[in-house]
Amino acid sequence: MKKILLLLFIGFTSLLTAQTSTVALSDIRNYIGKTVTVCEKVKSTFKTQEHEHSFLNFGDVYPYQQLTVVIKKKHLKNFNYVPVTHLAGKTICVSGEVYLYKGKPQLRVKRENQVVEGS
Repeated sequence: MKKILLLLFIGFTSLLTAQTSTVALSDIRNYIGKTVTVCEKVKSTFKTQEHEHSFLNFGDVYPYQQLTVVIKKKHLKNFNYVPVTHLAGKTICVSGEVYLYKGKPQLRVKRENQVVEGS
């Protein structure tokens, strides 16, 4: 059932935006400035004390991650759960624009519907 939901999400996001494509984590650096969907296991999470931003790391734990999903404090109100605890260790699909921060790829999430849980 979860795999079906992931496939439906990927298909649905593809229909909504012709510019969105599902990409492999290993290829993420080729998509800077593009809107993509990435499906991967969350390897580690972190919430800053100062700004209360949430971070989900894919590929490996920080600081060796291949991609960091960033959810700013002001956007946490758009979630029905606490992302850093609820999504830790789960496989998820996340959609958004890829950008570089200090040489590392990041993807900003503003709404819960940008994230679909797999397992």
